[in-house]
Amino acid sequence: VFAVRSTGTDTLKLIDHEHAQTVLNILDGDGNANGVLDGFEVTRLRSLGVSALFGVAERIIRAQEAGNNEGGGDTRQKRLGNFAQMGATEAPHSCAALLQAEGLLSQSLASYTPMCVKDTHFLTVVDQPMGRCALQPKMVVGSQCFVPGNGMPVSVLPGSENETAVKRPSTASVCGLASRIFRSGQGVGGWLSVGIDVSTAGLTLPGGEFLPGTGAAALDMKQVGLQSLSSSLGAGGFSFYALIRFDRFKWEMPVFAFGDAFYGDYITVDCRHRGGSYSGLGFTTASAGHALTLEVKDMLRLHEEAPVLFTVSRGGQMTMWLRGIRVGDHAGHTTAGPFSEMYIAGGQTGARLPSGRNNRRRRNAGFEGSVRDIRIWDREVSWSEAVSGVPQHQVALA
Repeated sequence: VFAVRSTGTDTLKLIDHEHAQTVLNILDGDGNANGVLDGFEVTRLRSLGVSALFGVAERIIRAQEAGNNEGGGDTRQKRLGNFAQMGATEAPHSCAALLQAEGLLSQSLASYTPMCVKDTHFLTVVDQPMGRCALQPKMVVGSQCFVPGNGMPVSVLPGSENETAVKRPSTASVCGLASRIFRSGQGVGGWLSVGIDVSTAGLTLPGGEFLPGTGAAALDMKQVGLQSLSSSLGAGGFSFYALIRFDRFKWEMPVFAFGDAFYGDYITVDCRHRGGSYSGLGFTTASAGHALTLEVKDMLRLHEEAPVLFTVSRGGQMTMWLRGIRVGDHAGHTTAGPFSEMYIAGGQTGARLPSGRNNRRRRNAGFEGSVRDIRIWDREVSWSEAVSGVPQHQVALA
């Protein structure tokens, strides 16, 4: 069975076997096949699209992180954090009491089988497995329209039946989640016009296509204006969200660069391609020339667009998100403006900063691809806030 331990209660919840097996076959089977989701596998959720499987993968990753990714050293264990694969047998009598528990899905959405799980990871006695009761759900065909795969509750709508008030399952918890993750064409099967509120970003730009050696080689933010962003951008944190696509891979090809080349204070993101059809990203903060970099491998596939969020906390902690999943974090610097240069893409030279000491070494690394739906905050934001709301520039055109 595929089990998730609830943090704080040690309760075991089982995931639909077919759903979990399919997710692992797609992501882990093409990776290191160790029975969990780790490494570059986390960056390839796009292949699941807007589906129940995306939610199941998100649930597994969230459980792994909630358990501090413990137990990942031994690939034979098939356990990482609060997620594990364990043996189990049906227990229709000894575990039948669980069928009376509150909060179970209706028969129209799922059926349940009482199981005795051989817990070899979470609750043991003198390092020996303990038998624990849990319910194995089997989702009904069509339930994916109502039941979020990530384990969140089912939304309900009030109604009536034979003049009696009833509550019926709603698709809101599924469609609402999908629209927050895949906004305005982002990801597979994107949702159009789902934003209701205006984005909280201090600066939003439509962005576009960039090509070295042309008039569209870079976007100079100092020319377009910083809207409501603070001139001391970065002092209280920093967040940059965009849809990014690489049409070629070139080491240190810059996605954006904000900073001062003379003093060596900057915030940058660039290409870190080490071979193959995927490229990593390097997220760097520097203060007085001392740079710290968070690098995550196999982030973006050539010619495929993906939503990415980069944040820096008030204390300098850097975090990188891909399609709603946190894929890396690293200690960094609190780098604050005002910045002398602020570019999206690197211009014709491809320098991290268009002038200064880095110019000659990177002059052939001009960005080629697209950076769209750009949103920038002068504080750290969550993924849900980053993708929520209509961009200010769309409101202005409405």
